[in-house]
Amino acid sequence: MPYHVLSSQEIRDRGISLPADVPAHIQLKVIAIDRLKISYPPVGFHVVESKEIQDIWEEHLKVVPLSDPRKKKMDVQLMDKNRLQYDVQAGESIIFVDSETSKTVLVVIQNLMNDPSIVSIMNGACIDQLNKTSQYMRDDDVMARALALTPLPL
Repeated sequence: MPYHVLSSQEIRDRGISLPADVPAHIQLKVIAIDRLKISYPPVGFHVVESKEIQDIWEEHLKVVPLSDPRKKKMDVQLMDKNRLQYDVQAGESIIFVDSETSKTVLVVIQNLMNDPSIVSIMNGACIDQLNKTSQYMRDDDVMARALALTPLPL
């Protein structure tokens, strides 16, 4: 997939906040992606990358009550990687932009927080927030998609 590269200053110029200690020589690929006619991953599902993760989440969802009992538990669906426009590889840092508008739609910066204890705390905070999130946010499914590390539809 064709791309171009931005320096850390060009990244900041796009309005993306980088920590002050990010070296000036850091560079990110910029990839233009097309809008999807049909959203993928589908809204209303937890999407996972492997059968092992699917089994863990399904077991978790069986025992953890919903914070809003009026809400239906979402099913867990195994991701179909053939339907992705781009699969970010380990070590890749990328800015995805809309191919029509050039607006930033997703930023992936690998190892931005390289301290496992901070990552663990953040993961726990996200899960706690997801369990407490308002009906509006759960319907929007943004937090669940971010937790599952899947790309957001445009």
